[in-house]
Amino acid sequence: MSGGAGTIIAVLLAGCLFTVVIGVIGYAWKMHQIEKEGWRLFAQRHDLNHEQSGAMGLGELSGIHRGRVLKISPVYRTARVYRRLNISGVQVELSLHSVLSALNFRAEDEVDRLALLGSREVQIGDAQLDPLLRLMGVDAGRYRQLLFRPEIRTRILRAFDSSGVLIVRDGVLKLARDGQDASTMDRLLTEAMDLADALEHGDGLGWTQAAEAFGLELTRESTVWKLCSPETPSQVEVEYRVGDPSRSHARVVLDDSLGSLVIKARDPESPGIRTGDPILDAHVHISGVDLPGVLAWCARDGFTEGVIHLVKGLNGTIVGGLIQVVEDGLMLKPGDVLEDLKGLREILRGPDNSLVENG
Repeated sequence: MSGGAGTIIAVLLAGCLFTVVIGVIGYAWKMHQIEKEGWRLFAQRHDLNHEQSGAMGLGELSGIHRGRVLKISPVYRTARVYRRLNISGVQVELSLHSVLSALNFRAEDEVDRLALLGSREVQIGDAQLDPLLRLMGVDAGRYRQLLFRPEIRTRILRAFDSSGVLIVRDGVLKLARDGQDASTMDRLLTEAMDLADALEHGDGLGWTQAAEAFGLELTRESTVWKLCSPETPSQVEVEYRVGDPSRSHARVVLDDSLGSLVIKARDPESPGIRTGDPILDAHVHISGVDLPGVLAWCARDGFTEGVIHLVKGLNGTIVGGLIQVVEDGLMLKPGDVLEDLKGLREILRGPDNSLVENG
């Protein structure tokens, strides 16, 4: 092949390559404009603000959606937290109720597994969720009552399907997926809203049910929950405090005549009154009252079972005029605990209380 022919071929190939490159750039520009128009129409359809970010940027959408602060923005795999994405995607960010602000979880990665050795990452005993999620911020009981609920567990697992990214922290839920078109945003917004609603409904559901069952007033803040009687708040109370560690405390006030009564787990150094009941004498310390009074209680239906359940089942005590139970983490079924404590109080209040004297 002569030098002239070779030059002509090289020029033709260069021209073809240039045409292909221009075609690809043109196609990419056209698709970008379609996506950008899709964002504009999406913002218009959902009454959101569309903040532009230059000719090549998709911008950011923001506003209020079904009572939640909403932000939608493009995200890219270059950031570590978005490494699950293939290249680029879109993120929906929603505000949660302030009571959820202590929750802190997202997908766990290899860096987390190294950095969190010996840390306070929470394990909930779930073969799928424990290796998948980096759970922090609150206790295992709080996470179990949320993540073990089928409607929440299913949505959490779905959030990580198809390279999805989920972050819940500081009262904000962020959900991201591959793709930046309007249809992806529609699906993602619905998925994020459904998960946010499920989290808010499921968190503390046992406490809501207890409030309804016992006519109690429920107040919930980010670090303190409280159930109490609206008329006599000091008589019946359950409290949960987020901390290090988090704890729940249920208490029921006894009558003044029982202020000296002590019932707790038996200590060999201080066995208390011998009742003649082998079960009670083996497991329970009773003091602060006289023997006839204790024997009168022993004769009542449910006394032995109630005391054993309090001391051995609930790790509770009766001290200083209070029946009380302290649990690490969130008390999952405060209604059941209150029912047990109030039932025992009624047994102690029986007609033979006149036999109980200070010992």
